[in-house]
Amino acid sequence: MDSKGVVGLKKGNREPHERMAETNNGLRDTQEVLYQDEFKRADAAGKKENQPGNRRQGK
Repeated sequence: MDSKGVVGLKKGNREPHERMAETNNGLRDTQEVLYQDEFKRADAAGKKENQPGNRRQGK
């Protein structure tokens, strides 16, 4: 648990975009939420593509 009472992962165990978003990056709250949603979808898509037995067609 950190000083704010939040239980979570250490910084080193997070996705790169999650580590970058912890500091003030100049985005408004609405932009931050939209980007986080896009990153989560991209992470899920990347994990799905890397699963065994999941080959791309056309190669």
